[in-house]
Amino acid sequence: TANPNYLQGFDIKTKELLFKRRIDIGGVNNNFKGDFQEAEGLDMYYDLETGRKALLIGVTIGPGNNRHHSIYSIGQRGVNQFLKNIAPQVSMTDSGGRVKPLPIQNPAYLSDITEVGHYYIYTQDTQNALDFPLPKAFRDAGWFFDVLPGHYNGALRQVLTRNSTGRNMLKFERVIDIFNKKNNGAWNFCPQNAGYWEHIPKSITKLSDLKIVGLDFYITTEESNRFTDFPKDFKGIAGWILEVKSNTPG
Repeated sequence: TANPNYLQGFDIKTKELLFKRRIDIGGVNNNFKGDFQEAEGLDMYYDLETGRKALLIGVTIGPGNNRHHSIYSIGQRGVNQFLKNIAPQVSMTDSGGRVKPLPIQNPAYLSDITEVGHYYIYTQDTQNALDFPLPKAFRDAGWFFDVLPGHYNGALRQVLTRNSTGRNMLKFERVIDIFNKKNNGAWNFCPQNAGYWEHIPKSITKLSDLKIVGLDFYITTEESNRFTDFPKDFKGIAGWILEVKSNTPG
């Protein structure tokens, strides 16, 4: 690399330089991703039970838009294996391959769930979420909830998929910022079609309350009489398909 990294040892009392060694870790045969290697820091680990120790070295490699951060250990016998065993492992599922339990019980905001993994939100729990993409009248099922890996700036993807078998799945995605909630993106409806129309819950009596852009609804002849803002001259004469379109420029 253009700017190699060195490990230097000094005498604490005299401040004399005892050794200086070039440290080429993080790459293969001195080749680094993005032709970049940057030292991040050193730490000495002491094992209180065995008295053994290890030198931990933090290194960053990769181009500016794809940094990789790693910690390397130069340790006495047994220490490296111990450190590897206690390192937190990120699992997308539970140990049996099923969805993970939510890290927060009855979350008020799904954006607070930032631990990557595949989760499931039960019908009752959907009623508590203030940032759920659907009105409560539509929350009549459980939802698969996926929190996908993000990048170093804190942006990650959340995906909601309705647990549907006898009707179309509904799917929503968004990008959130784990460092600043003000930057959280809006939910995007991702059309799914198994050949069914989406029916409107009976508690909804205004078509203007149907604001899910991209979702099509079927209104039966009888249902058309229920909506207070349905064109009066066309009530009760036929079934209708309602398409919700975006009027936002850009």
